[in-house]
Amino acid sequence: MKNVIFDLDGTLALCDHRRHYVSGPVKNWDAFFAECDKDTVNEPVARLFRFYRDSPSHRVWILSGRSGTEETFSKTIGRLDDNDLLPSKMGATGHSGENRIAVRQHGDKRHDVEVKREMIDQLGLTPENTEIVFDDRNSMVAAWRLWRFQCCQVAEGDF
Repeated sequence: MKNVIFDLDGTLALCDHRRHYVSGPVKNWDAFFAECDKDTVNEPVARLFRFYRDSPSHRVWILSGRSGTEETFSKTIGRLDDNDLLPSKMGATGHSGENRIAVRQHGDKRHDVEVKREMIDQLGLTPENTEIVFDDRNSMVAAWRLWRFQCCQVAEGDF
């Protein structure tokens, strides 16, 4: 079984409506993440997500730099569930009890590259056991490729 990895903000979820909170020199990440339940679904990417999720030969993961507050995580799961975007038909937790949604720990201010590197190491995701990664952020796409993952950039992510 091959893994398939999806980013959330800017990849599965379109978050342009809240980007103004973090586009200037002063970044308000709490406000940015608080409005995640108003995101729209990136339908072309969502169709790919559902295809891989429903394939018996793939295991889908969502790895996100989104803040891991209880409120944000609850909104995230609700929004994913409402749009048929949970990594397993069984819910956010797979058959073996593994959680296939990983988000940044609340208060973690490290760059996405550091956060996601730690996630893939902890989850045992490697270029050899992963078919493809979907992400939007230029720096993250460059990191995936540097780590030898096949990565599809779904949008221009110069931020």
